[in-house]
Amino acid sequence: MDRAYRLLQEGADVNHEAFTRVFEVVQARLPALVAKTAVAVDNNIEALYGLVEMGILLGRLPQTEPAQLAQLGNDLRVVLAETIEWSCRFEADEHGGWKAPEEYAALATYLEHGRAKQGKQPWAILTFNYDVGLEHALLLGGFRVDYGFTAMDPTVRSGAIAVHKLHGSLNWAMTEVGELRALDLRTFTLERRSRSRGSAVWPLSREVLAMNRGQPTDRLAIAPPSWNKTRYHEAFATIWRGAANDLAEAETITVIGYSAPQTDGFFRDLLAIGLASPARLRRFTVVDPSPEVGERFSSMLGPLVKSRYEYRRQTFKEFLPELRNIVAAEAA
Repeated sequence: MDRAYRLLQEGADVNHEAFTRVFEVVQARLPALVAKTAVAVDNNIEALYGLVEMGILLGRLPQTEPAQLAQLGNDLRVVLAETIEWSCRFEADEHGGWKAPEEYAALATYLEHGRAKQGKQPWAILTFNYDVGLEHALLLGGFRVDYGFTAMDPTVRSGAIAVHKLHGSLNWAMTEVGELRALDLRTFTLERRSRSRGSAVWPLSREVLAMNRGQPTDRLAIAPPSWNKTRYHEAFATIWRGAANDLAEAETITVIGYSAPQTDGFFRDLLAIGLASPARLRRFTVVDPSPEVGERFSSMLGPLVKSRYEYRRQTFKEFLPELRNIVAAEAA
C-alpha cells in the first residue's frame, strides 16, 4: 500500500482514478472495521483485496453502496496490477530486447539442458506470483508455456512446460462468463523492442483490458490470496486441478521462497490432497532464508514425506547451483 501511494503521489503513469478511489476507501470507510476487528489492511494491498472481494460476495462494506462494490473490486485489481508492474521493471539488452530476471533466466537454462537430455518435459511449476518474469525467462529459453486453462493433453506435455499460476497473472483477463484469456507475451515483447539501455515498465494490465475491446472481458484475472478465493472457483478450477495432479505425480518437489503462512489454508489443503497419491516421493526440499519457514513446512508433513524432507536456509540465488544439480539428476 505504501508503494502504491508513492506511485500516486509521484505522478507515475498509473490509473489515478482507480488509485484515488481505493485510498479513499482505506482512509474513510475501513476504520469502522478496524475499530471492532484486527483487520490488517493498512499496508497490505492483498489483504484489502481479499476483504473487498468478501464484501462483494456478501453485498456489503462500510459506507459503500452495493452498486459501488463491483467498481471497487475492479479498482483494486488495477491498483494491485499496476503497483506490481512498476515494481518489476525489465532491463533492455544490447539487441533491443528485454532481459529476463537473473534467477529465472538461470532456471530456464537448467531446465533446457535437462530437456535436451531427456527428450521430454518432465517438470511443472506452481506459483502464487502475479508477475510474468518467470514466463518471460521460459519463453526466451525456448519453452512453450501452458497455463492450463483447459485440461492438458498428456501428449503435448513434451512440448510445453506447465506453469500453474494459482492466483492469476498480470497478463490474464476473465470474461463475464468466467472464461480465462491470456495476452501473448511474445507478441507483446516484440511490439515493444527497445533501442536504448535502461529499464521499462510493462503495462500488461492495460493491454489485457484492451485486447478484447467490445468483447465480454470485464476484469483482470487476479484472484485474492484468501483461501476461499470468493468468486474465482469456477474460472480457476481447471488450473487448481492441474496443479494438484502434478503434485500427485511428482517424485521431487522443491519449494522456493514461499513462507506457507498459517492463514493460507488453500495451500495446505492443496498440498495435502496432492500428496495423497500412489506416487513415491523421493525428495521434498524447502528453500527459504527464514528457519521459521522450514519448521512450518516440517510441521505440515506426515511421516512418509518427513523422512525425505530437507530444509535449505538459502535465497533463490544461493540455491541455484544445487537446483542445477537436481535438474541434471532428474534428467539423467
